[in-house]
Amino acid sequence: MASKQGFGSVLHAKRLEKGLELPMVARRLRIKPDILDAIEHSDYDRMPPRGYTRNMVNAYARFLGLNATAITKDYLEGYQAWVAQGGSESSTSRHNFDMKEADEKAQASLASRIDGSRAYETSRITKLYDKSGRRRKKASQRMSQASYTPEDKAGQAPFLVAGIIIAILVLIIVILLALPHFKSTPQESVIPVTGLEEKGEYKPEASAEVKQKAPEACEVEITLEAGKEAYIEIYENGADNPSLAEKVKGPRTLHYATTEDILVVTTNPQAMTITSNGETVELEDTNGRGVYKKRFSYKDVVKAWNKEHPEDKIELAKNASEDEDGEDNPQESREERAERKSREAKKQDSNNKQEDSDSSESQKRTSKSSSGSQN
Repeated sequence: MASKQGFGSVLHAKRLEKGLELPMVARRLRIKPDILDAIEHSDYDRMPPRGYTRNMVNAYARFLGLNATAITKDYLEGYQAWVAQGGSESSTSRHNFDMKEADEKAQASLASRIDGSRAYETSRITKLYDKSGRRRKKASQRMSQASYTPEDKAGQAPFLVAGIIIAILVLIIVILLALPHFKSTPQESVIPVTGLEEKGEYKPEASAEVKQKAPEACEVEITLEAGKEAYIEIYENGADNPSLAEKVKGPRTLHYATTEDILVVTTNPQAMTITSNGETVELEDTNGRGVYKKRFSYKDVVKAWNKEHPEDKIELAKNASEDEDGEDNPQESREERAERKSREAKKQDSNNKQEDSDSSESQKRTSKSSSGSQN
């Protein structure tokens, strides 16, 4: 009884569309032509059992390029409808498909494939062993050709001994030739740089001492650190008016150089560092009024230099009435000497008064500066 399901007609129409003959398709799929014909006509009576037929329908649909899942589903639905109509796998009309024969053919095919694989492996291994055997045979032949008999070894022994002896002799000769070189190396004479032969031990000349430069002026440097301040007055070369009279704030450095003298006056010497020609100097409060001062003279710098360097004395211009040390000139008369000393005393008294006046003036300026800063 043929079913009216359409999966078989779809397969049939697709095969005809591709122009394929049924026997050719049967050979490609390895399915009997009558079974393919039953599938195309949806004849479940002539089809194998459901499990076999399902796989065949699936393979047939894939071969034709159709949706194998959909075609197989249509087959299963048709098969269920056929069973519901009274169809049965035990139908006598379905004995055309011998399941035992199909199983035997499948087993035979599998056995033939296994036998073929085994035969291929066997032939490949046989060829491999055959090649390796040939290689081993050729290697053994070469070894047999290269082997020496005891007589050959005995004949070559004198040559080996002679070669060893020659190598030992060559090594001894090389050592003997190299020994004089090693002995003479420490005794090689050193050629002086000047090209002249030196007698006795070489002694390098002592490096010449760096000659200090004589001072050309009295240099005074006043340095205030950051955060410190002081009122400072500077009188240069005996001037009556200061060249500087102000409150100086650190960080700041004041530098003065003169060939005469410099007078430094301040009320806060702790806030600064004063050097004269590189030497640190402390100011003095001569009047006890809290005003510190110090006079720096180039003449004093020259005296200190001449005392430390008697071989490099500095000559200062002398006055007509006194020598370098301020001693009396024996050529001047008694009246001239008395007049000169009187002038010096007046000058010293004038200087003292001037310094006192400067101190008072400094105090006034300091007080004014302090009141101004407070305001």
